Amino acid sequence: MQAWKTFAAMPMWKRALIGLPIAMLCFWVALTLQAKLWTEAAKLVVEMETGGEIESKNSFFNLKGEVGIEDVSMTMYDPTGENSVTFKADRVVVETPGFGWYFWNTIFVSSEELPDHLGVRIENPRNVATDPNTPGNYTNLPYDAMGCVAEMLTPTDLRAMGVPTERQIRIALEKVSDAETTARFRLRTEGAGEMEMKLALELKRPVKMEDFAQVVEEAPLKSVQLDFNDLGFTAKRNAYCAKKHNLTAAAFADYHMQEVGRFLGAQGVSLGQGTATQYRDFATNGGTLQLRTAGTRKITANEFVELSRMEKMRLFPLMIAANGKAPANFAWNYGVQPAQPVAPADGVVAVPVANVAPAPVAATTPAQVADGVLAAGAIVPYAQLQALTGHHVDITTTYGSVRKGVVTLVGPLEASVQLDKEEGGMLLHMPANSITEIRYTPVAPPATQAAKAN
Repeated sequence: MQAWKTFAAMPMWKRALIGLPIAMLCFWVALTLQAKLWTEAAKLVVEMETGGEIESKNSFFNLKGEVGIEDVSMTMYDPTGENSVTFKADRVVVETPGFGWYFWNTIFVSSEELPDHLGVRIENPRNVATDPNTPGNYTNLPYDAMGCVAEMLTPTDLRAMGVPTERQIRIALEKVSDAETTARFRLRTEGAGEMEMKLALELKRPVKMEDFAQVVEEAPLKSVQLDFNDLGFTAKRNAYCAKKHNLTAAAFADYHMQEVGRFLGAQGVSLGQGTATQYRDFATNGGTLQLRTAGTRKITANEFVELSRMEKMRLFPLMIAANGKAPANFAWNYGVQPAQPVAPADGVVAVPVANVAPAPVAATTPAQVADGVLAAGAIVPYAQLQALTGHHVDITTTYGSVRKGVVTLVGPLEASVQLDKEEGGMLLHMPANSITEIRYTPVAPPATQAAKAN
């Protein structure tokens, strides 16, 4: 009591000199504890929703109003629980509207409503099973490897070009008005490239935090926009790979487009003329390539996400534009026969002459199942998977897991498989570059199975 009287008798400047540091320390402790509380709660929710396991070291907050955890490890299991894959990240950061919002919700009253801005950022995520020679799309840009390597670039390839590979993943909800919200999903590799998808949602505010996940999933979708932004990769790729093939920059642009055509031709498609013209501008000059929906469709955000890539394209006509040019209709040409590279006498693949397209060759004989030509257990290349639509297959993935089900839809970049009941019974959309083996495994029709049972 005496100490308080002594403190009260001090001049204001002395009381401020003593009291402010103590108050700041108390606020700092409260904000730190709040950051730990929020991050631990978020980890628990993610573990419950995914069945995965999350480990991390430090929790933190900063003056931007961001909170998060560092040195993060997450292990995911397949439906059987026998196979797992572990990812690590330098940091997982939750973005709030700002430090003022975070301070107010920590010290005073915690809001129950969805804030104007809420995001999650994952910094430098990576699969622990990968190494510098693991191929992948580290630039986040379309057809980044075409004309340089046979399929996909590795971190070693990119380092030789002087291109970094540390990626950042960001998901965010941003208020546009009381009736509209933009949902963003972004993959960004600083110094290489960025892909960002923007969904315009009819979402009426206020929305309670406890309900926001369901409200967002059920919100009508107004439009979709996909942006590819070159952050330095294109010029380095073109210079490095042109030199590799002893080509000029202009000749490499022709070669790159030819290789894109060959890659797509192996899957029975090609880019429409307007689409190819817009993409060529981006592949040559970098900048921005934008795809956006033409018109609107009555579909919820959740329904859109569950569609395969091909189903999205069928439902939403797209426009494509490079570097501010007048947009063109995005289009595929189907029924294209694959072409093969020209091989000289020494067996090394020759670089085709600029502007000279390779002569088309006969397509590989498609997988035939109706007449029993394709034996059970046969390995089928992805290029022939469309012939197995409606048939049962076992698909081995890059995770090492084997998914079993019936093929429902096959596109150049993705296949959809209706999983067996024992596999969960869901419709699974599998990127083509995640499939390592396809095995034809016919299943007897129900009537035959019933007869065997009797």
